[in-house]
Amino acid sequence: MEKYLEMLTFMRPAGGVWEDAFVEKYLREPHRPIEDGYGNQIIDVGSKPNIVWSSHTDTVHYKGGLQNVIVTKKDGHARVAPGQKLSNCLGADCTTGVWLMLEMIEAGIAGRYIFHRAEERGMLGSTWLAKNAPEWLKGIDAAIAFDRMGTTDVITNQCGNTASNEFATSLSSILGGAYKPSPNGVYTDTKAYAKIVSECTNISVGYYRQHSSQESQDLNHLKWLRDRMVQFDASTLVFKRDPAAAPADYDPYDFMDWDQSQ
Repeated sequence: MEKYLEMLTFMRPAGGVWEDAFVEKYLREPHRPIEDGYGNQIIDVGSKPNIVWSSHTDTVHYKGGLQNVIVTKKDGHARVAPGQKLSNCLGADCTTGVWLMLEMIEAGIAGRYIFHRAEERGMLGSTWLAKNAPEWLKGIDAAIAFDRMGTTDVITNQCGNTASNEFATSLSSILGGAYKPSPNGVYTDTKAYAKIVSECTNISVGYYRQHSSQESQDLNHLKWLRDRMVQFDASTLVFKRDPAAAPADYDPYDFMDWDQSQ
């Protein structure tokens, strides 16, 4: 987990030099992604991806820079080290998602990997892509984000229905463990695609108390989930939801600034 813990040291408010340094080190330099007109980083694995894997590169840190991170042996959680005066959160939201996606890319798991900008500012990167470059979503059956607290949720609702129970049940079965469909989501980037892509969800990755100085990441769950994702077989996923049938008044770009947003 050394790489992951190193990634957590980057405090990176949206649009700042530390976010750019993070993207350069972990995305541009090793993987040469395509960059869209807003700055989202896109990597395809496989010739005809039908799944978007989603995370975001910004955090809710007030200031950019580097922080020290510790692992508490008692519970196996990563936390900000005591005395970090400039740090207001760990930033597992969404460093965890970025790391998981990089592990999946290296394992050759098929999909379109989108590392979004400015999710914490109101899903700005994903909203830009959906409105200005929807061709990136052509042929995509599901958009799956790694941006949810806890260890059990496969989200079906993001301020309205964004994924069918059939899809969420099939994804839960692939993940195993305690995963199950949950209607209790609010938003993340996949919400912006809800009128274009059939199934738009968000899954728990093991962080807690996000957006706060008490944020922590369960490393044992993260290791377990990584091992599941680098062997992911999408052949049994069920796609049922019709994005065109979304209620006329459902706004996929609506952003609500809640501390427990994911």
